[in-house]
Amino acid sequence: MRIQKKTEKKIINYYKDKKKVRILEYEIGLLERTIFDIDRCRTDENTKEIETRLEKSKRKLIEKKLQLNEIINENMGLEAIIVNLDREDKELFDLRYNRELGYQEIGRVLHISNSTISRRLNSILTTVNA
Repeated sequence: MRIQKKTEKKIINYYKDKKKVRILEYEIGLLERTIFDIDRCRTDENTKEIETRLEKSKRKLIEKKLQLNEIINENMGLEAIIVNLDREDKELFDLRYNRELGYQEIGRVLHISNSTISRRLNSILTTVNA
């Protein structure tokens, strides 16, 4: 049972990391556009100020890309397992660990019993643990 709790925590963190990835990708896009816009504003009078702003934005961009790569690398194994689950198991995982619904709410959404939910989740968790 203890191993299952550890695995569930890993899965919950995976879904949290997926949200972080979306935020980081958005922030990276903003920084890339900002760098482009700053660079276009360069004139002879403001070159030094522009260079300073460009360097600051480029450092932030590198930080964000490193964070993104770290999260992606940490979750590659679990991502591969989840991607290969069948549609019903993915939906069950999403409801339980991403949306954090309880068994009763999941049962109402999927029209299945609590025992079926438990059995399916345990089976998937065993696969994830392997």
